[in-house]
Amino acid sequence: MAAILVEKEHRRQGIGGSLFLAALDSLRRAGCTRAIVGGVPLLWKGIPMEFPSAIRFFIGLGCTPSTKTVDQFRYLPGYEYPAHLDRNLARRDLQLTVAEEEDAERILIFERTHFPHWAEYFSNLLERRQFTRILCVKSNAEILGTTMVDGPGSLFPGAQWLYLAKDGMGGYATLGIAPSCRGQGLGYALSAFATRRVKESGAAVCFINHSEAVPLYRKLGFCDWAEYQACEIAL
Repeated sequence: MAAILVEKEHRRQGIGGSLFLAALDSLRRAGCTRAIVGGVPLLWKGIPMEFPSAIRFFIGLGCTPSTKTVDQFRYLPGYEYPAHLDRNLARRDLQLTVAEEEDAERILIFERTHFPHWAEYFSNLLERRQFTRILCVKSNAEILGTTMVDGPGSLFPGAQWLYLAKDGMGGYATLGIAPSCRGQGLGYALSAFATRRVKESGAAVCFINHSEAVPLYRKLGFCDWAEYQACEIAL
């Protein structure tokens, strides 16, 4: 359920609550068993925290707060890729690379195994042969982590805010590390590499959409911009 919108002069008359109940009924008839409130792809992934009354409204209607996400950004002119990362990874026989055609099948297997909800996005890029938009951390040929990266002019998660960055904005998303390899700094390394690639694309700002790894990106100099609270309700 993306949003409930009621004209200001007609609020507090039960209209919003009636719309909410009607929406739940429609979802039940469609066979849904759970509703996420305030989430819509490429706009927001929850209720903006700057509207606490909206969060209280949905909680009062029986919703339960679930995940919190944050949009983050970093100005890139002063960004420096940590030089020690490549040396540290090399000692462990690991590499940060731009995807190539020969990686395509392994990338799809990786996504379908560990991140099936992202597999379609990667499949679409690979079908269009846009290999350079996918970055990997690898152990020889084995894929241990991936992310999708975009420069200025691309439509990517967060691109709806392009008008805020007059000098060009890029970003990366769907960054994931294999569960068995987490806690080893690979997410940080891949994020640093992706930030460098966005800078090299000519972007002045790098945007992270709907981040759930806020402390990781703060280590790379990202600032919090907007926070969202998702709510759910069983049907």
